[in-house]
Amino acid sequence: MPIVANILHPTVALAVLLSFQPIQAEEVHLAGAITKLIKQLDSADFETRERSAAELLLIGPGTLAQLKQLPADSSKELQQRSAELTQEIERQLFIVQSRSFLTDQDETNDHGLPGWQLFRSLSGGSRVSKLLFLEMLKSQYPLAQQIQTVHHKQLSGGDMVELQQLTLNASLQAEQLLRKMHRGAEVGVGDGVALLLTTALIDGTVPVEISDFILSSIHKNMFEYLRRPGYKICLRQLLACWIPKTHDGISQKAMWVAYDLELAVVLPIARKHLSDSFDRITREYAIFCLAKFGEASDIAKLLSLTSDETIVHELDDRSVDYNVSRVAPPGLPVEVQPSLSQKLVRVNDLAAAAAMILMNEDPGSIFPGMTKESFLGRTSVGIAVDRELADQRTQQIKDWAAPRQVVPDAG
Repeated sequence: MPIVANILHPTVALAVLLSFQPIQAEEVHLAGAITKLIKQLDSADFETRERSAAELLLIGPGTLAQLKQLPADSSKELQQRSAELTQEIERQLFIVQSRSFLTDQDETNDHGLPGWQLFRSLSGGSRVSKLLFLEMLKSQYPLAQQIQTVHHKQLSGGDMVELQQLTLNASLQAEQLLRKMHRGAEVGVGDGVALLLTTALIDGTVPVEISDFILSSIHKNMFEYLRRPGYKICLRQLLACWIPKTHDGISQKAMWVAYDLELAVVLPIARKHLSDSFDRITREYAIFCLAKFGEASDIAKLLSLTSDETIVHELDDRSVDYNVSRVAPPGLPVEVQPSLSQKLVRVNDLAAAAAMILMNEDPGSIFPGMTKESFLGRTSVGIAVDRELADQRTQQIKDWAAPRQVVPDAG
């Protein structure tokens, strides 16, 4: 105001200031008109209700604040119509925002869409990433709004009350989505993406409900997207946030997902599940993960397992399938089966093969039927040994491992 007064003649300055009044008055008038139209949504006259709804829809986003702040004692009619109008206006607004968002060359602009900054920091700002992000918003817009709130709080070092609420809401949402899946109802890829993004903010172990839904989503609605290179890249980055935070009960499945999607973040889980306190299949997956993602420091642990003769699989020489039944179907005569040579795959076989891969040694000296490629393809048939030759194989492995094991320095 002082600047205007210093430049213009007082009379002119007053005229300039007065020229701003109609705009303010127009805003006040519009707010009043919106209030009146919202009240008319509860009119006894049907045509008045319909006309008011149509006019509010034409005004658009400017009505949202008042539509969402109805008095607590509002009638059911008013609440229902306000909810429907809010949903439609937000849908139309989302379409406009989405178009601007997709065509904007500056990937840092979120165009008012919640959660984009966190999403972009994890999966990049490519067009495919944007499309996947929009799928999330279509399915889980309120959850995305919560994610954005929590993300901002974390960046500013705020309290974690919002994070606790987000985790609870995400868990409840996961339970509902699992029930929908079990009923055969359609669940979109955006649901899984929203819960994966939530896990990026969770400190500690992800709730069981969320992990269970993510696993189901990977096998169902996310499966097709994981087969498309562009989407696969984005989803891998999101899955990499979730896998290290999974609970022990799904460690085997988490390792399976990580192995197939080349996610080395699974290494701590694999290292944790090598001991004989875990079931044989979990230990097998842990060894496979070490063979694929392991480091030099993992070799010593693998070598320590070369004396463990726990049987992981039993095969026969007529089939590469595990535990194949040779019993005739009911009603058919039982054929006399020739004696089959049983083959074994044991922990020491797996550990020695994995160590050889990490040490870049040729496995042919102990495992003639094995190649690095076949083993990393999760095929353990090449290291199977005839049951009657198992002791001989064990001695070969021990002779090979002995000079390679590091003996702690006594000093």
